[in-house]
Amino acid sequence: MKRFFGLFIIALSISCGGEKKEEVISEKEVEINKRSIVIDAVYEKDDELSFVYMKDGFWNYDNPQKHKITGSSTPQTIEVILPSDYNVENIEFDLSSNREQKLVKITSIKVLENGKTLVDGSNMAFIKYFNAGTGLSWDEPTMSYKLNFDGEFPPRMQGNEQLESILVK
Repeated sequence: MKRFFGLFIIALSISCGGEKKEEVISEKEVEINKRSIVIDAVYEKDDELSFVYMKDGFWNYDNPQKHKITGSSTPQTIEVILPSDYNVENIEFDLSSNREQKLVKITSIKVLENGKTLVDGSNMAFIKYFNAGTGLSWDEPTMSYKLNFDGEFPPRMQGNEQLESILVK
């Protein structure tokens, strides 16, 4: 009886220890693959951004990632976690879906990987990594982007070859 009880304790401790190891490994894998895009901007009205990502050389327009914004006259930081189920090769995002939003002031767009800066687009340096779409024009007096919803595409920005070369490792 003592032998049976001893074997039961050993079997129980081995099975419990194995489960804990698997949980720790999966948590680390999620942390390792965490990428996000961080935008510092002023959105005066409530709005929604729509993000699409490139995978295997193709844009995934069928599954946009939406992000709601509460309007404010003060700058706000918007962080969107990139999909972790595949390596994002490039990023495209619609700056606005609200036709009443006339201007958006963007001061920084960064890409982070595990909390560390992968692409530093602070102080307007993002313009070397992102191309402005036809729905955007520059308003010099306000240092903001004018939004035009009458074109073929909504006001958007798309990562260029420089961004893609950093994201694809």
